[in-house]
Amino acid sequence: MVDLLDQLYLDQADGLPGSTYYRNRVDCKDILGDNRAASSGIYEIKTWKSKSKIKVLCDMETSGGGWTVFHNRFDGSVDFYRNFTDYENGFGDIAGEFWLGFKYMQEMVKAGQSQLLLQVTAKDRSTGHELAGDFSLRSENLYYEDQILFSLGIATRYRCLLGLSGAAFTTMDRDVEINCAEQMRSPWWYRNCGDEICNLHGKYGENGPAGYYHQGIAGYYEPLKASRMMFRRKHGYF
Repeated sequence: MVDLLDQLYLDQADGLPGSTYYRNRVDCKDILGDNRAASSGIYEIKTWKSKSKIKVLCDMETSGGGWTVFHNRFDGSVDFYRNFTDYENGFGDIAGEFWLGFKYMQEMVKAGQSQLLLQVTAKDRSTGHELAGDFSLRSENLYYEDQILFSLGIATRYRCLLGLSGAAFTTMDRDVEINCAEQMRSPWWYRNCGDEICNLHGKYGENGPAGYYHQGIAGYYEPLKASRMMFRRKHGYF
């Protein structure tokens, strides 16, 4: 497993490995398919439907590579307590902590059946991961507002991803019923407000249910050091 605290990605930020060639690729799996020697780092791609040009962080090492990172945290430099528009469009620094943005994630995941990989590093630098198949992000109108629902197949090892499946993403300005994101001061896929197995958008360094934690890998509400979420197509791209 790649060390989430490794400065490799930061070091490569100034030397963007993307080129005109890669700008015709739709995700990190596509890049790796064209060049098996492609290294982990930042690339520029063009999404398959909207033709949006965006920079993405690719993990080309873990479990065969080809992973497109959409959530990256490791030092608390970026505030994840944000409104729905920020989560829709993305925020942060692709060379540091960031959220890629639902509008890009949904489009890229629709390009083919995808896997989801979650990696976390505890304060003592011990690591753990969860892997799930059939990952998708679908929009549904609930309580008169469009909601982003998390859906996946069977998850392995821990219960964090399993607990997210079927849940709607909640922000301070968009919720299904009670505003759990406002109570916990962190947008997330909530099922049991304040009693989740994990919350990777909680306040960095804070203990308790409003903190940044994964109870299956770190201790009870013990704050994490780092986390990463990423997807990879198993097949397809039309």
